[in-house]
Amino acid sequence: MTFWLGLSRAIDATNRRVGLAVAWLVLLMTLVSAANAISRKVFSVSSNAFLEVQWYLFAAVFLLAAGSRCSRTSMYVSTSSTLAGPSAHDSRSSCSARSAFSDRSRR
Repeated sequence: MTFWLGLSRAIDATNRRVGLAVAWLVLLMTLVSAANAISRKVFSVSSNAFLEVQWYLFAAVFLLAAGSRCSRTSMYVSTSSTLAGPSAHDSRSSCSARSAFSDRSRR
């Protein structure tokens, strides 16, 4: 049991470090976007490479930040929201999972 708790703590610590690194990716993405806008407006020079870098950084931010965000909130799969619909869904957690069946039951 202590092995699993230690592994869980190591995973949580890794998620926190990744979350901090992603914050720097957001800053880098903002700087690339500003440099692209300035070079296009001031110097009339544009490059698709700037746009590609922005898209890759955008994707990395959302893929990597998901684990960090979910580790800070209580993530769980609520079967009551799947069976009873949205009234039983706990909206406090931004990472709670819902089934596609609950959307169909409201129609």
